[in-house]
Amino acid sequence: MGWTPLLQGKWIGHYRVTWWHLDESDTQAADDGFAFAMDQEILDGVIFFFTYQTQDTNRTQSRQMLTTGFGIDGPLGQVDDFAGMGVAWGDPFNDALTDQFVIEIFYRIHASPTVEITPGIQGIFAPSLNAQDEVIGVFEIRIRISF
Repeated sequence: MGWTPLLQGKWIGHYRVTWWHLDESDTQAADDGFAFAMDQEILDGVIFFFTYQTQDTNRTQSRQMLTTGFGIDGPLGQVDDFAGMGVAWGDPFNDALTDQFVIEIFYRIHASPTVEITPGIQGIFAPSLNAQDEVIGVFEIRIRISF
């Protein structure tokens, strides 16, 4: 279910609520989950986002996950470029593991009408599956080609 309002008649937002159920099978237990996601332009070219999800079984190793952040359209004067920063928290199913926190900063370059290149960096704090490291840094590059 979703809703797409205009804030003050001009700033678009997208709000989505999802509930799912997966029946039990020979290989997997039944599962139920809930997710809420929203992104809302709060000023011209400034977008705030927030997501929360939870589920009953450990298909993704996370019981709950929350993300939030913001992005800016055309931050260096390039109309189709986009820069953003986000933070995330994950609660693992295994109670012996620590909660994990992530910070990401990225810049999406609209290289052509059909190609986007997004370099970024992530800091993963208290990584749940790597207890010997307090922080892990990840450099990333994503390329999206539209046909």
